[in-house]
Amino acid sequence: MTITAFGGNALALPAPEIVTATGAEGADVQAVIVTAERDRAAAAAPSKATLDQTQPQSIITHKFIEQATPEAGDYTTAVLIAPSVTGVSMNGGGVGDSNTSTLRGFQDGQFNITYDGIAFGDANDTTHHPAAFFPGSTIGAAVVDRGPGAAGDLGQANFGGAIHLFSQAVENAAGASQKVSYGSFNTQSSVTMVQSGPISQLNGAKMMLSLDERSSDGELSYSSGIAFNQTFKAIVPLTDKLQLTAFSSFNYTRYYEADTGGTVAGLGITGPQLAAYGKNFALNDDPSDEHYYKFNYVKKHIYFNYLDLKWDGGSG
Repeated sequence: MTITAFGGNALALPAPEIVTATGAEGADVQAVIVTAERDRAAAAAPSKATLDQTQPQSIITHKFIEQATPEAGDYTTAVLIAPSVTGVSMNGGGVGDSNTSTLRGFQDGQFNITYDGIAFGDANDTTHHPAAFFPGSTIGAAVVDRGPGAAGDLGQANFGGAIHLFSQAVENAAGASQKVSYGSFNTQSSVTMVQSGPISQLNGAKMMLSLDERSSDGELSYSSGIAFNQTFKAIVPLTDKLQLTAFSSFNYTRYYEADTGGTVAGLGITGPQLAAYGKNFALNDDPSDEHYYKFNYVKKHIYFNYLDLKWDGGSG
């Protein structure tokens, strides 16, 4: 499926846009030539729509994700700009499962989330733990699909719509970059990106490596955490008509977070706790209390890998 964005009066100028195939595993984000918007406001709009869509969709570009979302964010912060998407972060810049999203009133677990066309979720049900999978630096673009999806869409909760995430593009030019940020609650983030460009000795293969490191004390008491993500993507032309894409992502998180048994861990405190400890209470340093932060310790290792083999058979 080709998604072409329009806004205002059209002008025949070439511009890069997004190609998504939400119903197929290993779908790529590619650059194509489309007509660009004449109006600057439409061109700079963070959330775009298409004229040929069969159900309501919003396209969130890599430019918006890179320039206007928190460096310490994840996919929930990347899609908040889309209509009908809402969310809450309970721990400021904290590292942990304190973020959640709803789509058209459906809570997490009632709509699909895919990454490069592959549906993922928790092992116990269809919900998701945002901190355990993909930080914002690993998202090249996103499509929020507010309809029930196409017949080929994968997942267990299509009725609520879908959020389709796409990995970063592997560039045609070699280069490296690093972004370092610091914010409230001693939140620190470092994102390092390395692009190999085409390697002639490997038949033009090109690779991308992304390293994301972050830490935060969190807004809530004794709710600090750290997280690391290493993402590798390679596009290898095996022949003129056979191409292999290899993707691997490793995510490690370690944080302190209260588990009150709600839909989202740590959501809400009691009236007596509010009166005694204040609105930022979550955990404490009292070993005799069930809220002792060392009793509420979470550590996760998550791997997400795929191989995508594409073959051009010719003649349609």
